[in-house]
Order: sequence, then structure tokens, then C-alpha cells
Amino acid sequence: MCEAKHESILSSLNRDGYVLVKKFINSKTDLHCLIDAANRIVNSVCENEQITKRMRVNGHHKRKRARTWGIDDFLCDFRIDELRLLDSSDLLLLAKRYFSRQDISLGLNRIHLQRLEYLHKLFWHHDADRFNTNLVANIYLAPEIGFRLMRKNHPINNETNLVSVSRGEYFSLLRGYQTIEADQGDLLLFDGRLFHQPYNRKKRLHLHFVFTRNSNLPAIDRFSNYKFSCEDRNTPVTHGGSFVLTKIRQFVKVVLDVVERNFIH
Repeated sequence: MCEAKHESILSSLNRDGYVLVKKFINSKTDLHCLIDAANRIVNSVCENEQITKRMRVNGHHKRKRARTWGIDDFLCDFRIDELRLLDSSDLLLLAKRYFSRQDISLGLNRIHLQRLEYLHKLFWHHDADRFNTNLVANIYLAPEIGFRLMRKNHPINNETNLVSVSRGEYFSLLRGYQTIEADQGDLLLFDGRLFHQPYNRKKRLHLHFVFTRNSNLPAIDRFSNYKFSCEDRNTPVTHGGSFVLTKIRQFVKVVLDVVERNFIH
């Protein structure tokens, strides 16, 4: 990727708080390599009957194949050639240039997936309390439409009270958001401060990264030589009393959706 392209990406990112880079993974060979790697991990993790700490789940979804929507620490299972493929992209370079520093950290790496067509809708939230502290990146391995976010200049990104109140709820009454329409190989970059909502009705598969300036985490220079923390990720978990909490959240979501459809114009 040329310098002019880098400058264009960073300019949009600084102005709007987000940018969708089309055909970031432009090679079909590289794209299929990442798709195969992600599917290998998804099949290995999701076909296991036991839910583990690395799995993000809708624990009581009626359809088993719809329960898991995320797998943490997928880079622990990437092979060296797959890690080097990420090295050959400009992902880390863009993150370093956005923060204007070399010593950035990887706060999160996760596969987001959806193996059936249904409405996946999480709460509106933000991933950072201030701008320019977290940079979120999605590499899309399948077409995906629906992810919502607010531009950097939207007032809600500076409304601390509303953000804190809405973080734990399915807050459906917001207006003025942008809807992302991504194709295979596209890259979405956005500042973690932006208010955003995962929203999708179709199958999905993308690699999700959160880069940070947090000095308490080890710096990452290359994916292929980074020492990932992979302990305890396959430890089984039990949900215990979460059934009631899940039902309450589902009820709140239904009520808010009804209010939005019938009373908000």
C-alpha cells in the first residue's frame, strides 16, 4: 500500500473517527488463507459441546449453531504462515501511525462469527473513554451489512452520562448513525471512543482486533513473533444464574424495540 493511500486512510480516520478500506486484503490467495484459518478455528471450538472461557455466547439460544458469536484469542491458533500473512498487511503500520508511536499493544483479538441467518444485535457501547486511546479493526472474511456507529462529530460521543447509562442496555432509540456495508477483504478501522452497535441479520465472519496505547500490556512489533497469552482460554465455564439475567435482557430488548417501532418517528 502506497504512502498516499496511508495518508488518505489516516485523514479519514482522524476526521470521521472511522474508515472503511476497500479490498484491504486484495490477494484472493491471502484472503482464502485467512478464511480457511478462521473456519478451522471456528469448527474446532464450536463443535465442542463444552463452553469455554474464550467463547462469547448467547448461552440459551434455542439453536445450538447460533449460540456462539465470538471466539477470543484466535491468534493463539494461527499457524506461522498465517501470522506472517498478517505481518505482510499494513494493519500494524496503520495502527502505529494513528497513535503516532511504535510501542502499541494488542488488547483483544477475536473472531466474530454467525453461522446461521438471524438477528444478532448487541447493546450500543464504546470501547474507550477518550479518543486516540483504542483503535478497533475488523478484517471482513465474508460480506457483512449492518454494523452501526456514530461519526466522530456526533454529539453522543461526548455525552458521558448517556454513554454510561446506555452501555449495559439494548438502547435502540439512537438516530444519525452510519451503517457499514463491507465486502470480503475489506478493513474497518474506528476509534474505540465512537458509540457503536454490532448489528447483523446474515451469516458473518471477520477478524476483530483492538489496539491500544496501554503501557501495561506488552508492545507488539509483529504478529509472528508476539508472545500471546493463551493460558486458561479453554477452561470450561458454567453459566449458573445467568439464565434469569439473559431473560431480563431479552425482555428489555423487546420492549425497547416495540417502543422504537411504534412511538419514535
